[in-house]
Amino acid sequence: MSDNADGEPTELDEAAQVRWDALKDAVVELAGSAVDVDGFAAAFAAMRQVGQGIDLQEVLNAVHVPDDAGEYAGALRRMLVRIPDGWGRWISCSRGWYPILVDLDQQLAVLFPTYEIHQAKEKYGGLRFYWHASERVTDPEDPEPDWPTLGDQATKAENDAAWAAWQVVHDAWRVRLARYVETEVGAARQADLERRAKLAEQLVDAAEQRASVTCELCGRSGQLCRTQARHAWYQTLCPGCAAQKGYVRAKEESE
Repeated sequence: MSDNADGEPTELDEAAQVRWDALKDAVVELAGSAVDVDGFAAAFAAMRQVGQGIDLQEVLNAVHVPDDAGEYAGALRRMLVRIPDGWGRWISCSRGWYPILVDLDQQLAVLFPTYEIHQAKEKYGGLRFYWHASERVTDPEDPEPDWPTLGDQATKAENDAAWAAWQVVHDAWRVRLARYVETEVGAARQADLERRAKLAEQLVDAAEQRASVTCELCGRSGQLCRTQARHAWYQTLCPGCAAQKGYVRAKEESE
């Protein structure tokens, strides 16, 4: 996997994708053999063997556009690129919620053009969207001091000295920054940042609420459903998808 000409992350190359798909299949087989001791041992061994040829960091940093993205592929890819290295560039929910995520991304991008997505996933049957504004108020005439850069040949003592010197400079910069935020211009910029952040949180809350009444699989009106096992799995589904999967409506606490 490599970045494109613009420095953006790209999908896994064909060979890496084959290895990753094989590992996913091995994990599914392992999960399905949990009650069979011999089968579990064989599946576990197969998973370990497949996993040896995978560069986990490469997989995490690659863009994983969902196979069922369809017409949302481009918009979802733009969202995935917003996820920082190391977080895992996945959209961890099903197709029914893709329009909700795309709408939310477009709204947030108006407020914070360079905002980051940390996770977009289903949890306990609901949508969870974690994000970071990637913006803060600083004095344009007094930028934050750059981190020290030392060559590979620098000794530990030289590194320690460089970082100690940087810390002194950075602490002084933070004092100046606090003073700037108290100026008329700085205070206005800080107030605007907080206003946009509050609005963004409201948009995220609205998207999560919208997902709570939308079938995660097909996008029709849905409600929280559960498996009938003692330790239930939850998912927001329409009646048709719930019946197909063998889910029942999750009862309210008062019922």
